[in-house]
Amino acid sequence: ILFLFIQQHSKAQVENALDFDGADDNVIVPTASSVISAATQISISCWVYPSNQSPSFPDFDGFCGFRNDADADFYLVQISSSGVEARFRNSSGVAFDIVDSTLQLNVWQHYVFTYDGSTLMLYRNAALIGSIPASGTISNSTVDFYIGNLLYSFTNYYLQGKMDEVSLWNKSLNANEVNCLYKSYPDSNATGLLLYYKFNEGITGGNNQGFSTALPSTGSLPAYLINFGLLGGLSNWVAGLENFTPATASICSGQTVMFGTQTLAAPGIYYEAFIGSNGCDSVVRMNLSAAVNVNVSLSGLTLTAAQTGGSYQWIDCDNGFVVVSGATSQSFSPTVSGNYAVIVTYNSCTDTSFCNDVIGVGVNSIAANRGIKIFPNPSNDQIKLTNINHKAIVEIRDLQGKVLLTAVLEKDSEMDISSLAKGYYIVNVSASENNSVATLIKE
Repeated sequence: ILFLFIQQHSKAQVENALDFDGADDNVIVPTASSVISAATQISISCWVYPSNQSPSFPDFDGFCGFRNDADADFYLVQISSSGVEARFRNSSGVAFDIVDSTLQLNVWQHYVFTYDGSTLMLYRNAALIGSIPASGTISNSTVDFYIGNLLYSFTNYYLQGKMDEVSLWNKSLNANEVNCLYKSYPDSNATGLLLYYKFNEGITGGNNQGFSTALPSTGSLPAYLINFGLLGGLSNWVAGLENFTPATASICSGQTVMFGTQTLAAPGIYYEAFIGSNGCDSVVRMNLSAAVNVNVSLSGLTLTAAQTGGSYQWIDCDNGFVVVSGATSQSFSPTVSGNYAVIVTYNSCTDTSFCNDVIGVGVNSIAANRGIKIFPNPSNDQIKLTNINHKAIVEIRDLQGKVLLTAVLEKDSEMDISSLAKGYYIVNVSASENNSVATLIKE
């Protein structure tokens, strides 16, 4: 049992994917054949979005796999606008090929190439393309695993297109398992799964120049990013697609939501393995959102809560978080410069916004957010506070203003919050130059 059926669509996985420019981008997992050396069963799977309209030698487009053209081939490569070659070459140098002619350009599609010790099978979008007898194993343990490229002698088959959700197995995936894999995430703990790359690092279309590897969700071998620009939409992480409907829920501040074995206390994206009723088990994604939108916008010197249809109470962050008398509307125009937040109640849930600094009331000034920075946030036991330039008194309060923790810090420092219960807190930093306020989530 490997995967959980959620909902069938012909799309790739959620979140990020990798974009390859067809010129020199590729991903290498060094000596990865060590994990399938002498294995009597092997499988690879991937989602691919090919864009090369006329690949021909020496410009074929490698999807993924091993290739040394001698004694260790197990790969998928685009050989024409609609053709894919899947090859297994055993340690005796004997090659076995299956060719698919149903590839589509500029569309996400799913491939699985699997070997059970006597038969090779190729699947596209969970449909069996072909099968042939085969024999032997791969004993060479020093061959690299490529993604977005394959080597033919000294020729690189660089991919023009996108790749996502690449996995390597030392078992043969049967038709039911292939169908489950097509419809959902693989379980990172599934039997036989050796390497699994989600490619969810980075920021889609952003500056990712700090990344040089993609870490596996299963296995310990990092995938090295070679010749990636890692800036903008080209040669970078891009948005992937999802082929299922994720679970969704909302959470009130201070409450919890059960998701499988997890007790969730804060908004975020979470994953959990479930066992299905039709032979599949897999990881389901939960999109947990805040039940109350606590964003605040600023226009001129007027603050406006983003949540509509609720009840509101504006508070003065610089004055012990006392309520501002009569300030119970969605919008609030302070009569005195200061730092203000709003307590919003909506559908029986109550939450508090960050504090917003309004400067120069009555003197045609501007308003801006100011304050310390806290990370990680959410946090479990330790937080680090930055933007503290001199000695400061730090107070952590609950949403009712009660002081729970205090500390005197010198410049940027760490603070122990392990004694706090899970929930939302207000952090007030008092220093000689100013006061700063931020919101903290304790997980």
